[in-house]
Amino acid sequence: MTFQFFIGGYFSGHFEVVLKNDELNFFVSDFPMRIEHEEPTHIVSIKGDIDWQNLIKYIADLKWKRKYETEILDGIQWELTFKNGNKKMNCYGSNAFPSDFGNLTTLIKNITTKHKIPDELVEKFIM
Repeated sequence: MTFQFFIGGYFSGHFEVVLKNDELNFFVSDFPMRIEHEEPTHIVSIKGDIDWQNLIKYIADLKWKRKYETEILDGIQWELTFKNGNKKMNCYGSNAFPSDFGNLTTLIKNITTKHKIPDELVEKFIM
């Protein structure tokens, strides 16, 4: 399975979560992009995690377009990469979002809250 979600902007830093070996690696920073060799700020096991399972079920049913964009260059960019069985997604946006984007970020926030990832790190990026 592949899962990676990124959201951030030049003036707001970034929030990224990447699945590696049954763990979610969170990268939260005031810098606009993750540095290649940067260590995660938090690591969370997803084995048996119901919130993780809910997130995967939700993504498996998504029918998002490949890209969401506006003509505005500065602002918030995001990307979702997901592969599980027959479901494969790679979609992104620049200052534009699918109408149900908030559902995705709420499911991610459920995980961060349960694992006590400090709200001030997450609230800035999760809508």
